[in-house]
Amino acid sequence: MTEKIPSKRGIYLLPSVLTTFGMFAGFYSIISSINGEFTIAAISIMIAMMWDT
Repeated sequence: MTEKIPSKRGIYLLPSVLTTFGMFAGFYSIISSINGEFTIAAISIMIAMMWDT
C-alpha cells in the first residue's frame, strides 16, 4: 500500500507573508515621507529591510 505524505503548504506561505509585510512597510514609508514625517519613514524602511532579509 502507498502511504500519503502530508504536504507542507504552510511553509511556502511564510516567505510570501514576510515579503508582503516588507512591501507594506515600504509603502508606509513613502506615505510618511510625503506627509513630512521623515523619522517614521526611516523607521519604516528599517522595518522593511528586516522583513525582507
